[in-house]
Amino acid sequence: MNQKDIEFFEAYKRLDVLCRDVLNCKNGVSEYIQQMEVSHQVLGRGTGWSEDYRMLKHIRWVRNQVAHKTSDAPFSTEKDIEFVNAFYDRIMDQDDSFARLRKMELKKKHRRKQIKNKSSEDLAQKEVSNISNRKVSKENSDGIRVKSVVCLIVIFCLVAIMGTLLYGLYSFVSLM
Repeated sequence: MNQKDIEFFEAYKRLDVLCRDVLNCKNGVSEYIQQMEVSHQVLGRGTGWSEDYRMLKHIRWVRNQVAHKTSDAPFSTEKDIEFVNAFYDRIMDQDDSFARLRKMELKKKHRRKQIKNKSSEDLAQKEVSNISNRKVSKENSDGIRVKSVVCLIVIFCLVAIMGTLLYGLYSFVSLM
C-alpha cells in the first residue's frame, strides 16, 4: 500500500467505527449507506443527501479496492481522504445527512405542535366566547322576562282601573 492509500484506509476505519457507534451496528459505513437507501426520498434537493450517498458508496468501493488490491497503484485520491475526514467531522458536529433529517423532522413536529396549540387556543377562545354569549343571552332573556311581568302587571292595573271607572260610571248613570 502506498502512503496515500494508508492515510485513506486509516481515515475510513475511523469513520467506519464512528458510524458503527452512531448506528449501533457491525458494518458502519455500509449500514449508513443502507439507511440512506431506505430514507432516500425523505430529503429534497439542496441538502447534500445525494452527494453524500454517492461519495459514501465511492469511498466504500475505494476502501474495498485498497483492502483487496494486489498492486501498488494508488486507488484513493486526495479528494477521497478529504471527504472521509470532512464527513467524520460533520457526523461529530451533527451536520451529516441523518442529523439534518432529524432536525427537519423536529421542525415539522414543532410546527404541527404549534398549529395544534393554535387550534386548541382558538377552540378555547371560541368556547369562552360562546359561554359569554350564553351569559349575555341569559341576561337578555332574564331582562325580557322582567319586562314581560311588568307589562302584565301594568295591563292588569289598567284593566282594574278601567273596571272601576266603568263601574262608577254605570252607578252614576243608574242614579240619574
